[in-house]
Amino acid sequence: MPLLLPIPPLTVSLPTSPNSTSPGARFGPRAIRAASARQTSFRGFNPRRGLNPYTSPYTILDCGDIPITPFDNALALHQMTSAYLELGSRSPALSHSTNPKPKLLTLGGDHSVALPALRALNKIYGGPIAVLHFDAHLDTWHPAKYPSVWESAQSDFNHGSMFWIASNEGLIINGSSAHAGLRTRLSGDGWGDYEDDDRQGFLRISADDIDEMGTRGIINAIIERIGTETPTYLSLDIDVLDPGLVRNPQPLAQPPA
Repeated sequence: MPLLLPIPPLTVSLPTSPNSTSPGARFGPRAIRAASARQTSFRGFNPRRGLNPYTSPYTILDCGDIPITPFDNALALHQMTSAYLELGSRSPALSHSTNPKPKLLTLGGDHSVALPALRALNKIYGGPIAVLHFDAHLDTWHPAKYPSVWESAQSDFNHGSMFWIASNEGLIINGSSAHAGLRTRLSGDGWGDYEDDDRQGFLRISADDIDEMGTRGIINAIIERIGTETPTYLSLDIDVLDPGLVRNPQPLAQPPA
């Protein structure tokens, strides 16, 4: 569909990413579109939400794939940032006083796509925003925790360091962001990764916490941390789910429900 139609929310996809050659990152958008093709309004009423999204006034525009190179991290980062900035700067067709910006939904790629999104959102909203991060891993690691044979600014940018870079660029509100679903291992023999994470101002909610806090408790903790008025980037890494549903090496995940 043409990009000129200002209809929110806008869906874009990344059929590859500068830090991953896995089939999930490359073929994810294609699989999502294929699975969505069978959805119709015939039996689309959602009793939990109380509406049929296929007959509601809300519209999603599929803006297609963002063309990015798989060979140059710096160029790919620039391409993704430019695309987010272009789409996010448009005026929504259905404007609202409390939500004057279009919403962007990105499908595919690996988790490094969060950095170009946050760079664009910083310009769109005129300042840092909060991050709600559902993941098995922190992804706030110092780039040195991902050693490279050829150290460079490009190798510093990867799918585990993008929030560290974003925090150091002032793109994330320190003290108003949260992780949920953590069950990662840490670097070395100590708590250094958590100390880095603390400096970046994230609340950590582990996968084990859902057993003690319950779903409502976790929701309340997130709302208490982020609030309901702060512009927030929602990031969902598929490995937050149980490995019985998705391929990942981290056991003891969030229950599927």
